[in-house]
Amino acid sequence: MDKMTLTWTLVAQLILLLCAMAVLTRFLFRPMLAVFEKRRQAMEGPKETAVSLQQEAERAKAAVEDMTRRTRAAAEKTRGDLLGGAQSEERQVVGEARRQAEAVRIAATRELDDVAKRARARLQAEAENLAEQLSVRLLRD
Repeated sequence: MDKMTLTWTLVAQLILLLCAMAVLTRFLFRPMLAVFEKRRQAMEGPKETAVSLQQEAERAKAAVEDMTRRTRAAAEKTRGDLLGGAQSEERQVVGEARRQAEAVRIAATRELDDVAKRARARLQAEAENLAEQLSVRLLRD
């Protein structure tokens, strides 16, 4: 036999190999590839979920920080407004207290002047009375 001639055993082996490949592909390789794909997805799925949860957490953190910044700015503005209002009210109250104190001082000064005038008048009358008594005694003696 010639080395280059095809024999029926070689053809039969080739046909059996192709049949075996078809059967193995259908019943072994495809299910194994499906199992490998499921395993890959099972491993990749949680990673993708973790990545998406991480991104969501970062967005939530950014939103909270933004809200905190805005709240602090609003609180600072409100604090400034209240402080300005309180300072204005303080100036009004202090001004009113000064006006009242000035009115009390003026009233007290007038009252003291009146008391001093009355005391001078009494002392003047008493001094005249004493001078008269003294002159009467001196003239008698």
